[in-house]
Amino acid sequence: MFRLILPRRSVPWWKAVYNDGRQVYFGEIKYSDLDRSKLKSFVLFNSLMQPIFQLDLKPNQTLLFRRRVAVSFEGIPKKDVYVCGYVENGVTTLFFVDPRTGKVLSRVSSPFQEADIQYTKEELEDIKRKAIY
Repeated sequence: MFRLILPRRSVPWWKAVYNDGRQVYFGEIKYSDLDRSKLKSFVLFNSLMQPIFQLDLKPNQTLLFRRRVAVSFEGIPKKDVYVCGYVENGVTTLFFVDPRTGKVLSRVSSPFQEADIQYTKEELEDIKRKAIY
């Protein structure tokens, strides 16, 4: 039996820009440590460190980001996709982005309860407080 070991990514996947102009990159900070309530924009990069997608956030929008990888039955990665979007007034809007080209493969909007996203207790309370029913 063998185990596939993939090299660590040497360039950042993303950059977060705060309202005060401060910028942080993947690798300098964990996504879970971002103060997503104070973000102005979120930029995704390809493997050449070229920006391929930028999401500009309004003050009432909360960033969501995940990287997903499709794996074959043998456990070999086949294709990856960036899932980037925001929650606004209780509705989640997600963009599925090809990490090589930046092309938006699809866009989905749904009530936040139906999205496959895990929130902290504080984030859920904030979303519910801002929601318009």
